[in-house]
Amino acid sequence: GSIIVNTSVSGGTINSSTLSSCTFSEGPVSATAIVVHGSAYVSGASTLNAGVSVSGAAIGNMISTTDAGTDVTLDLDTSNYFTITMTGNVSLTTPSNPVVGQSGVIYLIQDGTGSRTAKWSSAWNWPSGTTISCTPSINSVDLFSFFVRGTSDIDIVGTRDFKTG
Repeated sequence: GSIIVNTSVSGGTINSSTLSSCTFSEGPVSATAIVVHGSAYVSGASTLNAGVSVSGAAIGNMISTTDAGTDVTLDLDTSNYFTITMTGNVSLTTPSNPVVGQSGVIYLIQDGTGSRTAKWSSAWNWPSGTTISCTPSINSVDLFSFFVRGTSDIDIVGTRDFKTG
């Protein structure tokens, strides 16, 4: 069977060997363990006061945007995964709502014109302090992985020019 919980949950273990799906919404979830033999969906702020073990796929929400040359402030409360199609030069500001220990990825994709550039605020920390530039080719794809070490200290590395093999 399945269960939908539309209030806050607080307590010990939420466990059912017959539960195939579980949806938590409209309230924080605080438990020492949630055991679901199927799919579990949690929306809103959640705290699990124990380790998390996933035996299947863990899938995050990918936020996609097209940027026409403005400042981009990623909201790390909405996702850890972002795709930005650059239709102009991009300036990535300090993200909003970073949480220490959070990690994610940012794809920067050139549009049909190419040669777009990306600038990063001082919150983004690069290896040896050297920012890498985006691949300028039309429709090129660059991947940047980040880890939040402090609310104004986000370590980032980049890999340029992904292609099909």
